[in-house]
Amino acid sequence: MNQKKTVAVNVARNALMHMESQSFLEVKREFSEVNEGTASPEDQFLELNLCENGYKTFRPGENRPEGCNNIPINGTFYEVTIKSKEVSPSQEEELNYYIPISAEVRWTANDKDFDTKVDGTVKSEDIR
Repeated sequence: MNQKKTVAVNVARNALMHMESQSFLEVKREFSEVNEGTASPEDQFLELNLCENGYKTFRPGENRPEGCNNIPINGTFYEVTIKSKEVSPSQEEELNYYIPISAEVRWTANDKDFDTKVDGTVKSEDIR
């Protein structure tokens, strides 16, 4: 089981690296309501799939093109969600440069569900 957990952590890290390479303004727009506290992270998040051309994010319930699936590694499918969190008013200025995100990874092994989470930030192109 430790091997699958290690794989899941690496999947989460790769998901964060993918998100860090995305447009800062698009990520900021996607999570602005969560960061401001007007939406719950449980209601507003992205799902990351592996598609024919690489990683792609989708909103929950959004139709996916054929060939887009959870991330398969060694016969196990890893489900990835990208979430952000509310930022306190004293830290709102930081949202101009950093968006806090986390990659949550879930998988099933031996009929048991497991999960892990890795935190990161998306930095503005102005300071990359």
